[in-house]
Amino acid sequence: MDWSPAAAAPAAGAQENRGITVGTVTATDGTTLTVGAILGGTVVVHSTPSTEVLALGGGRIADIAAGYSVFVHGDRNPDGSIVASLIIGGPLDLSGK
Repeated sequence: MDWSPAAAAPAAGAQENRGITVGTVTATDGTTLTVGAILGGTVVVHSTPSTEVLALGGGRIADIAAGYSVFVHGDRNPDGSIVASLIIGGPLDLSGK
């Protein structure tokens, strides 16, 4: 088995479009979330009919309200937005205060 960096590059490259963010929802229209990331910046999160949503109070993207804390996993678009495959959220305070 070849363990050189060149051999490892295709596997590493396959992950470069992965998008993950954790933060607080600042806006939502029922299909798209705007998330204030805990590491700074804002991330737009798009949902699709196949997005799995695990939220306190429901299991739909529309059940996630502004102020909810979320974990998002999906594919990152060239503009930095994420097409979510999984969103986990609830009314939790991630500010550390």
